Amino acid sequence: NFPGAREILLVNDSVFGPLHDLAPLFDRADRIDADIVGLIDSHEIRYHYQSFWLLFREGALRSEAFRRFWRRMPYAKDKQTVINRFETGLVEAFHEMGLSCDALFRSRDLARRAVGFLETKQRRLLVDLGRDCFESYSKLLTKRHNEELMRMCLQGLPLNPTAFLWEPLIADCGFPFLKREVLVNNPGNGPTLAYLEDVVAKTGYPIDLIDGYLRGCR
Repeated sequence: NFPGAREILLVNDSVFGPLHDLAPLFDRADRIDADIVGLIDSHEIRYHYQSFWLLFREGALRSEAFRRFWRRMPYAKDKQTVINRFETGLVEAFHEMGLSCDALFRSRDLARRAVGFLETKQRRLLVDLGRDCFESYSKLLTKRHNEELMRMCLQGLPLNPTAFLWEPLIADCGFPFLKREVLVNNPGNGPTLAYLEDVVAKTGYPIDLIDGYLRGCR
C-alpha cells in the first residue's frame, strides 16, 4: 500500500542501460491512457509484458484486486518459475481485474521493422565479405544469423524480442536496454559478441561496464 502515490515503476537489474535518453520514453508513456504500461511485450510462451520494466498508474494502485494479487504472490527463488507462473500471466490477470494495459514497444511491430533493418545490414555484409579470413568468417556467421532472424520474423514466430531482436531494437528503435542474458546465455544463438561493441558504442554507453560484467562471469 502506497498512500498518495500516483505511479510506481518496477524495474530490475537484468539489463544494461540506459543506452538511450529515457525522456522520450517517459513522454510516450505519459501519452498512453492505460492503468498499466509495459516497456515491451512478448508472445513467447504466451502474450505478456516483460517484467524488468512495468509502470503501474493510479487506477491500478487503487484497485483492491490489484493489491490483493500482490499480497498473495508467493516468494519463488527460481527465475524460470517466476517467469512461467507469474510474469507470463500478469497481463491476463490484470485484464480480469478490469485494468487497462498497453506496451510502449510491441513485438509484432518490431518484428516487421526488424526485417527492414536486417535487410539493409545484409546488403552491407555482402559488400564487405571477402576482405580478410577472420572478418569474412565472422560476417558470414552474422549473415546466416540475420537470414534466420528474418525468416522467423516473416513467419510471425513468437520471438522474445529482447533476446532475438536486441540489435535492431537498440540501433533502429531507440530501445534503451540490453538484457544480460543476451551476453551470458545468447538465447538467439547468434555471433553476438562479434558486433556488440559496435552497436553499444554508437549509443555512448560505457562498454567497459559490460566488459567488466563479462569478466566477472568467467
